[in-house]
Amino acid sequence: MTDSRPMNVLVVGGGIAGIVLAILLERDGHRVTIVERAPEIMPVGGGITLTMNGIGMLRRLGLMDDLEPYLHKIKRINIDAIRLGTLSSFMLDDEKSSREVYSVLRSDLHSRLLAHLRMTRMVKGTSVHLYSQSPEGVSVTFSDGRNEWFDIVAGCDGINSATRASMFGEAGRSFAGYASWRFLAKSDGVYDPSLITEVWGIGKRFGIVPLPGGLVHCFAATNCRDSCGENENMDVTAFKAMFRGFGSASDYFVEQVSHSSQLMYNGLEDIRLPAWYSGRIVLVGDAAHGMTPNLTQGASMALEDAYVLAMALRNGSSVEAAFSWYFQCRRRRVLAIQKKSWWLGKVAQIASPWLCRLRDRCWKRIPDRWLQGDLEKLLVETTDAFYSPAKA
Repeated sequence: MTDSRPMNVLVVGGGIAGIVLAILLERDGHRVTIVERAPEIMPVGGGITLTMNGIGMLRRLGLMDDLEPYLHKIKRINIDAIRLGTLSSFMLDDEKSSREVYSVLRSDLHSRLLAHLRMTRMVKGTSVHLYSQSPEGVSVTFSDGRNEWFDIVAGCDGINSATRASMFGEAGRSFAGYASWRFLAKSDGVYDPSLITEVWGIGKRFGIVPLPGGLVHCFAATNCRDSCGENENMDVTAFKAMFRGFGSASDYFVEQVSHSSQLMYNGLEDIRLPAWYSGRIVLVGDAAHGMTPNLTQGASMALEDAYVLAMALRNGSSVEAAFSWYFQCRRRRVLAIQKKSWWLGKVAQIASPWLCRLRDRCWKRIPDRWLQGDLEKLLVETTDAFYSPAKA
């Protein structure tokens, strides 16, 4: 064990990574505090896609039964091109559990995970102002002036993590070269509720993810020079003009956007750090290794991180050994998924018309089973190697 007594743990951030980590640390008898800068812990965003590895982790953690009524099963994923139609199609409706893909409203996932917390203390409307470390623990000063002592601190505060910034500054951030908008719309029966579609254009694309309750989660991406800049405050009229023409269903959903408040904008980045911890402070999820969403791995990676970190703290001889074990277990897998997602985004966002035509024709020639097999190998077949203590 890292300590013969229960540890006092601060989790910074009340998102998926922070809540799941708190659940697991509670189960191991630790005292957990979650601090969240928002006055209420609210989910940000519309829908989440949980791929085969994320679903497998929910089962491993004993959370799947509670969540299953809120999940929406996906049976097929298509990549289309505006000019050539369907380029590839992944079939998910067979009996292979490794092909399970579900969508869920972020609010439902968030609320059901929160329901599993029993003893965790919630501190809302507060942020961390200052960390001061010693070999024995971390002194934390909060924005309201309070000071508390913790054995360890876990930064689960997302892609724009203040915890990471306090440790590494702005190091490790790489802008992907494109940004995205997300929004929810009503399907109204115009779209197949079992199908995820991503349509590639020239320097932009549009995606549709069906959700429970007759809703769809839409995302639209376009190339830009920086993570905010010219697109961050785009008005609705300009947005509609930019993303019309991706298909009749896409046009139908775009027309449902009537106010800019419906659009959630993000400049997309990768976070690649030489380490995910410093002393007794450790990073989890997007705070440690934020990645582009092209493989929809944000939530699944957060679940995996929380599991491995909890296991490391359970089995490590010291906090430093546990954090090192966690990082060594996770970094190769995370980097492989980051790189694959980055590469897929670059292909999808090609801006040259003639290169797009070449891309579409070449992609259409690749057998679907090759692409699907490659994805399954990346997300499923290598999974256990990164949870095994022997591989640390």
